[in-house]
Amino acid sequence: MQNRITTKIELDRNKNELNRFIYKSFTIDSNDYIIDETEYDTDSNIVCKIIYRYFDTGEVNEYIEYNPLDELLERHTYFKNDSGDIDKIEFELLAVINRLGNLHTQTLEMRIKP
Repeated sequence: MQNRITTKIELDRNKNELNRFIYKSFTIDSNDYIIDETEYDTDSNIVCKIIYRYFDTGEVNEYIEYNPLDELLERHTYFKNDSGDIDKIEFELLAVINRLGNLHTQTLEMRIKP
């Protein structure tokens, strides 16, 4: 496992550095696949966390995004048929707060026709 970071630099109009901060951090596995990713704001607060899972072929099998409180924002799950082609994608999304103040998630399914 490797840990990598991306640094963001803010410049003024004259290209003088105003601010430098860690924008994203990544964990990379031995196959060079990103396992997780964390995005930060200019004050080093976590904006979101993303987890990736992969098929044996290296294609993304699942993409899961959480907010700073570890609440699900969205999940994309890909399914393959017997031929190894992706034939179904499920999307789970955090929906808006209802009138009672409760959070709801909604799952959508998309089938891919050959």
